[in-house]
Amino acid sequence: MKAATFFPTYGYRNGTDWDIPVRAWLHANHDFFGQVLAHVVAGFHDLSNDERANFETRTADLIADDVKDTRIQIIFDKDEINKSFDIVDETGSPLKSDLNGVIEGTIRLTALDAERIKVSQHSEDGWLSFHSGSDPQGRGSVQLLAPEGDSIISDIDDTIKITEIPAGIKIVAQNTFLRNFVAVDGMATRYASLGTSSFHYISGAPWQLFKPESDFLLRVAGFPAGTFHLKTVDKNLLSRATWENFEELAADRFDTKIATFKQKVLQISELIKNLPQRKFTLFGDSGEKDPEVYKWIRAQFPNAVRKIYIRDVLHNGPTNPRFDGMEIIQAPLITSGVSQFGNRHHS
Repeated sequence: MKAATFFPTYGYRNGTDWDIPVRAWLHANHDFFGQVLAHVVAGFHDLSNDERANFETRTADLIADDVKDTRIQIIFDKDEINKSFDIVDETGSPLKSDLNGVIEGTIRLTALDAERIKVSQHSEDGWLSFHSGSDPQGRGSVQLLAPEGDSIISDIDDTIKITEIPAGIKIVAQNTFLRNFVAVDGMATRYASLGTSSFHYISGAPWQLFKPESDFLLRVAGFPAGTFHLKTVDKNLLSRATWENFEELAADRFDTKIATFKQKVLQISELIKNLPQRKFTLFGDSGEKDPEVYKWIRAQFPNAVRKIYIRDVLHNGPTNPRFDGMEIIQAPLITSGVSQFGNRHHS
């Protein structure tokens, strides 16, 4: 079955009108193949029923086929005139999906369009919902952000969801594909206390894990709604971008973390450039390169960064130069996997 996945995004002022960066992925799911694959893996690795179900859910988008060369329009829910909007490039020309089924472009709303839709949806916080106007079908959301305000940029793995990256690839794979997800204690409450801030979740995980991760974080663990910014991992071998992704991922395997560093720097920089009057608070962890990424961002945008928090999963200590000018959130010692954490949110 063909479907369109729209990743939660934001809108920013362009003069009096609004620009909305959009990433859409058009794909065809393989429900039967996924069930067969999960059955084979379960038998080979002696998985429990829960682990098998988790594996099937979390690999669904990794094995889906991409729908190429397809144009799609969106319609905002409850719009009284049912107006269709194209996803366009920088020249205003409508885009079609590429070899990997992806459309990355912009939806442009006039001030009148935005106000009409906000009124029709009774939106008080800027969040608007929309759906595709043609096949493949899909739903999405966008938050229109005021030029001034507070924004939170948050890493995901080992910052708000326990992945145990320092424990090595085997534990990471189990926590990503097999085990029930576990939220970091206290972080959802901390984020909820930040009031009217906008939230932007940035992770080195691939876009194909968006559905299970967002479902857990927002619907189970209770984190605030926000935009998602994940890593591009293309699959079409005819695409040059796919091979570039493979090269960067290979470098990451040797602990240089080039791909993740580059990805986070670019995505955070774009947010700050599009929202130059907002103030940003950054949350990350010490397990990968978050301190280095955030230090670079602070140097480039000193007036934009209000504060940096690092969850110290490596127990480097507050005097470590990696954490200069950052506030440390202490994490419990991780030695044997996620099961030791007991009573936390699961999915």
